[in-house]
Amino acid sequence: MELSNTTDLWVYVVTVLFTLSVITEKLTQLVRQYPTQFKWLTLVINAFLVIALVKSWGNLDNSLIWLTILISVITVVLVIGKFWFTNPFTKEKVALVAFQNIQKNSGDKTAQEQEITLLSLLLGLVVAVIFDINLVELIQAKSDKIELTTAVPVDLTNFQFVVTSIKPMVVLGFLLTGFFLTFGSKFFHDLLDLLLEVKNQKRNLNQATKGNEAQLIRLQMDNKASLLPHADADHRKQLESEIQILKNRLTRLIAA
Repeated sequence: MELSNTTDLWVYVVTVLFTLSVITEKLTQLVRQYPTQFKWLTLVINAFLVIALVKSWGNLDNSLIWLTILISVITVVLVIGKFWFTNPFTKEKVALVAFQNIQKNSGDKTAQEQEITLLSLLLGLVVAVIFDINLVELIQAKSDKIELTTAVPVDLTNFQFVVTSIKPMVVLGFLLTGFFLTFGSKFFHDLLDLLLEVKNQKRNLNQATKGNEAQLIRLQMDNKASLLPHADADHRKQLESEIQILKNRLTRLIAA
């Protein structure tokens, strides 16, 4: 897709985020429907990630190694971890289990909303990485040709990392993508409608301006053409040259 101006760029960015937010929402609903199966699937994927890390250890940059280890540890902690903390009021030890309120029949609505937001953020990060949507690079695309592709960082045939290093701005871009995906598809749908309305208004304004300019050029041509019968040879030649210039200008304006 080739982006011709800033409005087209933002329409494209919001369209991509809207598409990914729909995917993230569907995944979130699926996880809430089958939380136990989701936990086991996450642990299996995490095991594959660890295997890929071990097999590719010598080819990876230290930053990517530590980032992978951090992701693996956080994944295990969130999926099967249980945290104990002391209630400052009752002095009793309370167990905090991650994602215990994400099911639709959960009674604690406040905790449920918080956990769903966190779950949407994590799933949004996964979707952003899978589809290789780095928001920083996406916004910086400007007039370049950009496409929505998939780029899983691990080769699933031999369980080795495809990438060997990662830049801080890339990590920031994925984090921003995951963060904005938590806003929900309705937010991006409304924003997209607004941007398309602005684009249509801009197009109508440009067309009106173009029409006024074309009318002005035609009036200038008619005015100079009316002088031709009364002009001498030299003046006639000059008027014909000016009329031809106006014709060329009108042709370019209509073709634009």
